Amino acid sequence: MGSNSNVVMNYRASAAEATAVVAEIEGLGRRALAIRADVTRAPEVTHLIEQGSSALGPIAILVNNAGITRPQATEDVTETDWNDILLANLTSAFLVTQAVLRGCGRRAGAGSSICPPSRLRPAVWPARIMPPRRPG
Repeated sequence: MGSNSNVVMNYRASAAEATAVVAEIEGLGRRALAIRADVTRAPEVTHLIEQGSSALGPIAILVNNAGITRPQATEDVTETDWNDILLANLTSAFLVTQAVLRGCGRRAGAGSSICPPSRLRPAVWPARIMPPRRPG
């Protein structure tokens, strides 16, 4: 993050932790805002981008870092588990990136998008092979 960057951070359920991060960023002399939104839902993403841009200006750097994992043996993964992981790890990145691109239009040097590698790992499923369960 550039030394001149203000920060809009998103949270879904961890308001106290988000507030602490905002305080830490503000302690560094930058402006920060935490906005609650479920980034797997397009209307909430639109609200997030509009509210953040309105408060702190156009987005220059996007960090897609929402994600979940459910470490379990592949044979134990339900369709609901799979769909939840895809929504949180892939659909959210698509929705947020798309909303930001719509918001910045064709501005020259509109910004950068960052997708940390640690966030991608759950999207391709846990890397370890779980041993088969033994009866009994």
